[in-house]
Amino acid sequence: MYLLQSNCFIKFLKILITYLVFTVAVWRPIFVLPTAIAEESSQIPEIAFYDQCDGKLPLGSLSQLRSAFWKVLLNDTRDPESPINIVSSTTIGKTTLVQHQAMLQKYLVLKQTKIQYLKCDFKPPYGELRKSNYIFSLQVPSLSDHQFFIVIPKNDLQKGYVYGIN
Repeated sequence: MYLLQSNCFIKFLKILITYLVFTVAVWRPIFVLPTAIAEESSQIPEIAFYDQCDGKLPLGSLSQLRSAFWKVLLNDTRDPESPINIVSSTTIGKTTLVQHQAMLQKYLVLKQTKIQYLKCDFKPPYGELRKSNYIFSLQVPSLSDHQFFIVIPKNDLQKGYVYGIN
């Protein structure tokens, strides 16, 4: 009898663990950092994908958009005032892109950092349209007084870019 009860208990524990793992996987924050400080990602300001202008969620896969967002933010060096370029300009000595990415990620977890899906009535400085782009604004006061804009075209998530305005 005792052995039967212990087998039931073990089965119960397995079911409970499976439930907890599933719950954590489904309910984790929308954006999760892809590299070194992923375990601290819960500190990143939450970003809502709900479009308040037309009341819709973005078309396509949220995971693809999430991936495109982080790829652009951590890798795009085309604009001299992009977040990654500002981080690289503050370093002394020879450093790599990976080191710059890790430093930028540390800035992103600070409480003053604000990442937002752009509001309906706000026009970005370069005139990008919300109907054809996902546009996010980023402020990292501990890094710079810049306002950054992450722009990801809705028809091609791989062609996103980021720029900063001072």
